[in-house]
Amino acid sequence: MSPKYPRAGNMTIHVLNYIKAYIAEHGYSPSLREIAEEHNFASVSTARHHVLKLEQDGYIKRGQHHSARTLIPK
Repeated sequence: MSPKYPRAGNMTIHVLNYIKAYIAEHGYSPSLREIAEEHNFASVSTARHHVLKLEQDGYIKRGQHHSARTLIPK
């Protein structure tokens, strides 16, 4: 665990940092498939697991349509 993100594991922190960098470059959030491909996850459900963990821990929130493309880092 990182002192900056006390509730998140290392891979979840990598996912958060990827989401932030992707938004900075593209102006919108990556899809779950893009998150999975970037981190070499075997399935999209693994990416979803990390996104849900980030949301539950309060590091991100979803926009009004609750899609992966509306993730907003806090």
